[in-house]
Amino acid sequence: MNLTSKGALGALNVSPAYSKDYASATNSYIGNNSHYAEIVIYLSNIAWSPQSTSFLKSIESKYSSGSDYKGYAGGLTEYLNNAYSFTSSSFSKMVPILGVAIFIILLIQLGSAFTPLRLILMVMAAVIMSLVITYIIFFYILHLPLIIFLPLFVFITLLAVGLDYDIFMVTKVRENVLNGMTNDDGIKNSIIESGGVIMTLGSLLFATFGALYFSGIPIMQEIGVGLSLGVLVDTFVSWMFFVPSVMLFLDKYNWWPSKMRQTEK
Repeated sequence: MNLTSKGALGALNVSPAYSKDYASATNSYIGNNSHYAEIVIYLSNIAWSPQSTSFLKSIESKYSSGSDYKGYAGGLTEYLNNAYSFTSSSFSKMVPILGVAIFIILLIQLGSAFTPLRLILMVMAAVIMSLVITYIIFFYILHLPLIIFLPLFVFITLLAVGLDYDIFMVTKVRENVLNGMTNDDGIKNSIIESGGVIMTLGSLLFATFGALYFSGIPIMQEIGVGLSLGVLVDTFVSWMFFVPSVMLFLDKYNWWPSKMRQTEK
């Protein structure tokens, strides 16, 4: 395949005045083996836009659907698509593995099956809420794209950080119940004794992660906002309201299958 012939150029309706330059430029993308050619396409939209992604997928579907030739896409758009696919695959594998590992550790530590499951689900709910708010801020308000690995990074980090406060509280409740308090009194005592420390630590982490927003680096800004919002939600919403409410509702089933003696209410 070589475009130096007049017949080939004529078929492409190339003006004779520009035929030499056109042929030279086009042949620069064709290797010594004429069975291979490189075609460069300049997109009118930015590489990470939905329009660019959609266009690339449409091109790939055309050269891979029953044709006699094979095509391979490259460039920034394809790189971002591959990175997104890889990150999504890693997310679907790593988060469940991490969740199961944490559940087993807490099951052994607390001697309970419901409490570890409840802790993990509530922290995940706080993380999802923080990611939703981060998405709204950067995508809809600031009109900026979100980095691909943000959900994975925030999930893994906050799953560990958020559980620390909840474990601190639940351990104190368990200790109170073992010492003879009722479930309700144990929860109340734990909130009174641990609340100040947990809110102070949560505020410090919120300020630390939130400071990344002022770095001026978009990647650090998104990570900082995602992490700080997650800590804020877990500290002042999840831990303060939802955790005690669910524990009060479950009552003795907080410690199932362990059998813990309690005083009569």
